[in-house]
Formats: sequence, structure tokens, C-alpha cells
Amino acid sequence: MRLIDMKIKSHKKQIIKIVLCIISIFLTFQSSFACTCPLGNIPPCQAFEKADVVFIGTLKRMSDMNVSQERTPISIGEFSVSRISKGNIPQEIKVRIPVGDCGFLIKPQETYFIYAKKNDVENILEIDRCGRSNQIANAKADVEYIDSLNSQISFQSIVGEIKGLEKEELERISISVKNAGKTLNYQLDKNGYFKIKTKKEGSFNIIIKFPIAVEIIQLANNSTINEETVNSRTIVSYNVVLSSKKCDYRLLSVKKLGGI
Repeated sequence: MRLIDMKIKSHKKQIIKIVLCIISIFLTFQSSFACTCPLGNIPPCQAFEKADVVFIGTLKRMSDMNVSQERTPISIGEFSVSRISKGNIPQEIKVRIPVGDCGFLIKPQETYFIYAKKNDVENILEIDRCGRSNQIANAKADVEYIDSLNSQISFQSIVGEIKGLEKEELERISISVKNAGKTLNYQLDKNGYFKIKTKKEGSFNIIIKFPIAVEIIQLANNSTINEETVNSRTIVSYNVVLSSKKCDYRLLSVKKLGGI
């Protein structure tokens, strides 16, 4: 009888372990899904153009948190502003900040590089949890970009990002940029990212040649592109017009249709 009881207890323990494992997997999936950002690695130039206000400031204090409609905890941070790069704001400013596991990791008395949007309904600035706002120590590229805006030399950039392919497939993608009758070739980095910095302004034609047939399933920035499949390879092209100190960023999420 004791042996039977031991077997029943052991069986119950196994069931409990399985149930707890399933719950853990579900919560992990739910958390990762909730924290997923739809956009890619937005470059500083694109973040700057989309923001209403850009500044460097020290977080002095934060208010109590409340839960937003998206179930992300929200806090109000009070910043002491040391440098304003865009917008017209006072030296002391309040900003709505998404915090918690899916929010912006932020601590009082630390200095931050902030990209913010205006909420005209509630008359307050807001930080996007999927944006580039970050601690100043991690914002080297952002500081370099705003410094470049004050430079006498005009630099423009063409930035692209491709998601949905394996590393070996990304390595075989070729990028061509045509401008004023000249063509230059580039490669993606290991993360599917490319950045082309140029002193030239005007019209550029970008051609992306995929080693396999793909379907574009997401295209950021309401972009217009040309897409064709030739011999089991997909070729994507689009035009960019760059004015002084501007940039163009495209995110292409793709789905494989077949290989070669």
C-alpha cells in the first residue's frame, strides 16, 4: 500500500512539474510577444527626424506608476535639460515614460539622451519604448549625429535593414547604389544592416539583390519599391532623394519563397 502511495505521489509531482513548465513557457512567450517592437534598428538620423523634441537631460525624480491601455506601466519623469537639439522646451521638463519589463529602463540621477513626441491632447511629451532614447553612455552614435548637424560639412546617409533571413543568406545579398551615373557596391553586416554615408545630395537608386526568392511582408515608412523575381532570385529597387544632412531608412521584413 505504501508503495502505491509513493507511486501516486511521484506521479502527482511529475504532473505538477509539467503544468508549471507549461505555465512558465506560456508566460515567457506572452512577455516576449508583448515586448516585441515592430520596427527595426532605427538610426539616429531617422529617430531625430521623427521626434518632436530631442534633448540631453538628467532625470531628477519619477512619479508613481500607473498602467496604460497597453498594460505597460507609465511614470512621469522630471528632467533637468542640459542640451536641446530639437524643439523648444524649458530647462525643467516632464516626460511620460513607459517603464517595467516592457518599458524604458531608467533611473533617477542618471543622464539620458531623449527622443520625445508631443501628446497634444494631454499637453505632455512622451518617450516611445521602441525608440532610441537611452542612457548617455550608450548614446554615442546619437551624440555624434547631432554634433554632425552643427558641422560645416554636409553628410547624408542611406540606411537599410533586412529581417527574416538566415546569416548565410544575408551574407549573399548584394547592395548597389547608383548616383550621377556612378554605381557603388555594398554588403550587409551580420545583422542585415547597411549604412551608406555620402557628401552628395540628390537622387539615388538602391538595388538589393537577394540570393533566393522572397516576399516582402513588411515595409517601413510607407515606402514605394519595385520588386521582381528572376531565376529564383528577387531584386528590389527604390529611389531616394537626399537633401542636406538628411537620411533615408528602410526596413524590409521578408519571407522566403524558395532557394537555389
